[in-house]
Amino acid sequence: MHANKIERRKDAPTTHFVTFSCQDRKPWLAHPRVRDRIAEQLKRATERNAIELHAWVCMSNHMHLLATDAAQPVHSWLVEFKRRFAQHERKSLASELPAEAMSGQFWLHGGGVARDIWSWQEFVQKERYAHENPIRAGICERSIDWRWSSAYDAEVEQRADMPVLSRPPEGLVDLLWWKAS
Repeated sequence: MHANKIERRKDAPTTHFVTFSCQDRKPWLAHPRVRDRIAEQLKRATERNAIELHAWVCMSNHMHLLATDAAQPVHSWLVEFKRRFAQHERKSLASELPAEAMSGQFWLHGGGVARDIWSWQEFVQKERYAHENPIRAGICERSIDWRWSSAYDAEVEQRADMPVLSRPPEGLVDLLWWKAS
């Protein structure tokens, strides 16, 4: 490794922190059954190893995912995830969604905001950010109390009805070690 340049291992898969929202930041994910369906889709993705999921949270109008490329890149999986939910899942959730959510675009256009994660410190920061989102929103006092998040799975025990979390990826740079050397 060059002294003034941090390099990631070339063979290491890429980890991403992704935020994506409902169209016009509408609270279309506010109903518990809607969030349960999101969790089911995430669970299926982890069971078939489409992505390695490290952290997630579903809020009323947006989601955060911390995931690593596995069988397919996170970005291509996310396009399919959002399309499937918008086309198929919302039909089965018609009684929980407002009429406005049933027609037109469900998700905000585009892939959302994505950031590649390449250090352990940033990985931990983004995991904590996702888990503390419900606290910052004032909907719970402890992150483990929000059902539609991976906080409980990461801090207490893996729930059988929720997406399986993967271990943090190898190959992330330790910035504390790098700065000390």
